[in-house]
Amino acid sequence: MKKIFYYVCILSFIFLNNLKAQDDFTFGIDGGWGFLDLGADDTAQILANATSRTTSYTEDSGAFVIRPFIQYGLDENNAFEIGYFFTGDVSATYTNSSGSASEDYNASGFDLSYLYTLDEFTFKVGVHTSEVTGAATLNMGGTNVAVGGNTSGSGALVGLNYNLDKNTYVGLQQYSNVGGDDAADIIYLSYGYKF
Repeated sequence: MKKIFYYVCILSFIFLNNLKAQDDFTFGIDGGWGFLDLGADDTAQILANATSRTTSYTEDSGAFVIRPFIQYGLDENNAFEIGYFFTGDVSATYTNSSGSASEDYNASGFDLSYLYTLDEFTFKVGVHTSEVTGAATLNMGGTNVAVGGNTSGSGALVGLNYNLDKNTYVGLQQYSNVGGDDAADIIYLSYGYKF
């Protein structure tokens, strides 16, 4: 998946340099910290059911998020944007009386959004299709338990950017139902730059 992403980025840079001659297209990238809830509580419940033991869990609160995007401006205030986001790994540890197990998981996906700019603020609303990648099985006290591995699905996104100038902004976005899980969300604080 990461190799595919790198190839897409390289091709996008080449393609976008040709499009840059047209003022309607903008290429950019934002990055920052995402507060991730990607379903460790669901995995803990699966482990509890499989081992018939109360299972607790701890997880990282977040990870870095990177998001390259292409924006098409309709006019001064309205635009559409297509982006690809991916997160760093988030670790979760599950514990019950039979032992403990750990897994790393991350999220990635494509988003499509409509942007409306009013003075220094840009409001964003859209949809995403995403995947959460984690362990397919965990060994809890000698018992292998299938916990699902990858999940995928779609959801909504909303966001607000404060435009520092024409090319830079700070933003806050929320991706809901990440990986198709109703309880999985990413709240993402970012700094962005448009080329």
